[in-house]
Amino acid sequence: MIKTIAYKKILIRLIGLVILIIIFSQIDRNVIRDTFANFSILSVIIIITLLLFHIGFKGLRWHSLITAQKIILSRIDSCKLYFAATYLGLVTPGRVGELSKIYFVKKTNPDISYGIITANVLVDRILDVMTVLVVSILGLWYYFETYRSFINTFIAILVILTLLMVWQRKFISNKIIKSILSKANPNGNLSQGLDNFITGVRLIIKSSQLYSALFFHLITFAIFYTMIYYLSSILELNISFVFSSIAVSVAMLAALIPISFAGLGTRDTALIALFSFAGLSNEQAIMFSSSYLVLILVTSAILGFIAYNTNKIKKLLTQNL
Repeated sequence: MIKTIAYKKILIRLIGLVILIIIFSQIDRNVIRDTFANFSILSVIIIITLLLFHIGFKGLRWHSLITAQKIILSRIDSCKLYFAATYLGLVTPGRVGELSKIYFVKKTNPDISYGIITANVLVDRILDVMTVLVVSILGLWYYFETYRSFINTFIAILVILTLLMVWQRKFISNKIIKSILSKANPNGNLSQGLDNFITGVRLIIKSSQLYSALFFHLITFAIFYTMIYYLSSILELNISFVFSSIAVSVAMLAALIPISFAGLGTRDTALIALFSFAGLSNEQAIMFSSSYLVLILVTSAILGFIAYNTNKIKKLLTQNL
C-alpha cells in the first residue's frame, strides 16, 4: 500500500517533466544556447556571492527564532545547517530538508521537545511563503488591471480559507501540524506535541528576537530580489526590478504545486505566461528559468552538499535520515 502511494506521487510529479519537454520542443534552443554567452566569470561570482549572503541571512533569521525559544545553537552551526537543509530539500521528497533541522536541534538539545522545535521550523517556512504570496498578489493586482476582478476573487477566497482554518483549527490547522509532527517524531504523543508546538509559537511571538528575525528576513528577500534583477539584466530582458520580483515570486509559488520535481515545468510555465505580458518571448522565459535553475538551485545544492558533509552535521543527521 505504501509503495503504491509512493509510486503514485512519483507519477504525479512526472507531469512537470512532461510539461517541460513539451515547452522545449516548441522553442528555438539555439537562442537559449547563444544567450548563455552573456555570462562572464565575474557575473557568475557575483550571483554566487549574493546567494551565499541570501542563505546565510536565512540561517541568521532561523537562529533568531530558535534563540527566542531558548534553544542553544551557535550562529555558525545555524547557517551551516540551513545550507545543509537547502540541499536536502532539493534532493529529497517530502520536505526532508525542513525535518533535518528538527532532528539536528533535537540531537544537540535533547531537553527541547519536538513540538517546540517544529514551531520554529514552520514559522521560518511560513515567513518565506507569505512574503512570496504577498508580493505575487499585490504585484499581479497592480500590473494586470484586466485581471483585477479575478485577483480580487482569489484574495477573497484566500481570506475565507484563512478564516476557516482559524475557526476550524481543531480540524484543519491542527491536522497539518500533527502531520508534520508525525513525520518528525513518529512515536511521539501527537496531542502533547501539538501543545508544545503552540508553546513554541508563543515563545517566538513574545520574544524580542522576533524583531531580529524579521530584520534578517527583510535583508534576505532584498538580497534575493536584487540577485534576480541582476540575473535578468545579464540576460538583457529589459524588465524592471519590481516586475522581475513579481515574476519570480509567482514562479516560486507555481513550483510549490506538487506535480513536478524542484518546480521543473511549473516554474517555466508561470514565467512564460508572465513574460508574455512584458512582450518577452518563450525563449527568453526559458533562458531566465534555465539560468535560475543552474545558477541558483544547483549552486544552492552544491553549497548545501558541502555544508551537509561537515562531520558534525552529517554524523547527527544520518542517524535519522
